[in-house]
Amino acid sequence: MELCYELKDFEHFDDVIFTDETGYWLQDTKHKGWFPKNQSITPMEIECEGKLNIWAGISSVGKVGIYVFEDNFESGIYEDILRTVLVPAARELFPDGCYLHRDNLPAHRAINIERYLRTRDANIIIDTIPWPSYSPDLNP
Repeated sequence: MELCYELKDFEHFDDVIFTDETGYWLQDTKHKGWFPKNQSITPMEIECEGKLNIWAGISSVGKVGIYVFEDNFESGIYEDILRTVLVPAARELFPDGCYLHRDNLPAHRAINIERYLRTRDANIIIDTIPWPSYSPDLNP
């Protein structure tokens, strides 16, 4: 609730890139998901056993991108995501700069991530928005 009060006067939500990641167990037999009505599901062939992880980003002006990986999510993977997906997309979508939404996952706050966000390469990101860890109720 405190976060909502902190952000109630934030006027730049149109300039925010919202990001999150999740993992999928490939042998999961529950097959639950949200799909548009009257749209078929296209099966994918994935050469991977165990868990597949997906990071994605969205914004008010368009999709930012996705990044698929097998390893456990850690700061090295997150830095690669920032360098290869998020920052290039941010430059295209927000030429005047944008804000980055990320939760408080330790990989998001690691020293190498904070160092990268201060580099000239990442200067398209004006600031980051504080967000609690594991907050699906607040995630768009």
